[in-house]
Amino acid sequence: MAKILLIDDQQNLITLTERALQSLLPGLEITGLRATHENLGNPELLLQLIHHIIEQQYDLVITDNDFKTGIYGTEVAQLLKEQNIPVLISSGNANETEFKGTVLGIGLDLTLNVLSKPFEPMTLVRKVKALLSTSSVTTPPNPDSLKFLLIDDDEVILEVTKTLVLSKTGPLAARNPEIATVHVTKDIITLTEIDGTVTTLTHEQLVAELVRRAPEFSMVITDNTMPGVTGVTIAGELKSKTTILILSGDINESEFRRDVAEIDLTEDQILGKPVKKDVLHDRIQLLLERVKVNHEEGALPTDSGDKIATMRSLAEPQPSGISRNIGTGPNATHLQRLPQAPR
Repeated sequence: MAKILLIDDQQNLITLTERALQSLLPGLEITGLRATHENLGNPELLLQLIHHIIEQQYDLVITDNDFKTGIYGTEVAQLLKEQNIPVLISSGNANETEFKGTVLGIGLDLTLNVLSKPFEPMTLVRKVKALLSTSSVTTPPNPDSLKFLLIDDDEVILEVTKTLVLSKTGPLAARNPEIATVHVTKDIITLTEIDGTVTTLTHEQLVAELVRRAPEFSMVITDNTMPGVTGVTIAGELKSKTTILILSGDINESEFRRDVAEIDLTEDQILGKPVKKDVLHDRIQLLLERVKVNHEEGALPTDSGDKIATMRSLAEPQPSGISRNIGTGPNATHLQRLPQAPR
């Protein structure tokens, strides 16, 4: 279920927007925030709001632009953009040159990220659906189920690894593991979903798609040497989003060892080929147990933790002369030596 936060200084507009979304896109979890001087009246309160959005893991924020509090929706949008949280700015000034310049200046798209007031409900719905489809926030897998993504350039090895993981006599069988696969060739990449649906990707699309989908899986098990990409490259991109295991025939090669060390993988996250079923199962269980222990000790998911740490760094006192500007033009906010945000 997608979580959406609506921010506006007019409660009636929050209510109307929520009703439109619930009517046309049922199943959304929608929260409204009426912007006032008390909750969004200065840069410190703005940072507290961003902390809240990150910690609550909203999938999309729909914000008015002029709250009449001294803070603008474009300022909210810039900080959200930096955290890869989708944002839609609704404004009655959407066609004004200054507003467009500010939106473009913070790296947003005038078509995708801007909604002109007044708006038709279907226009709102189209933009919301488009933004949710690009959201990097993905529901984590059920800890009681196991979903694996296997990546290799050899279809035979893919099937062998899949058979090993799914073995009915292995210790993983009781958790009913499910498997999706990625077959990499020099010309095209084939993603076969758990339900058998097949999607083709280009090499240029591969890593971005894996980054987007990684949190869906309990573990990604990848070969290392493949056409156009290496398992180490994939692991470097995904290790903050899911558990990684690299299977390789090159684990004793100095170049492979150096590459693994550069992305801070542990010895437990590499395994030599060919691999026996018991060895593979033991290693999978070890890595999954480590994730479970970290979770029980209260560690945040790495991706969320990184986002919160980044936002907190914005609020830390800066050395004299260091400041930060948010936005451009006369609506820009100047943040300098902010007190630390509440933790």
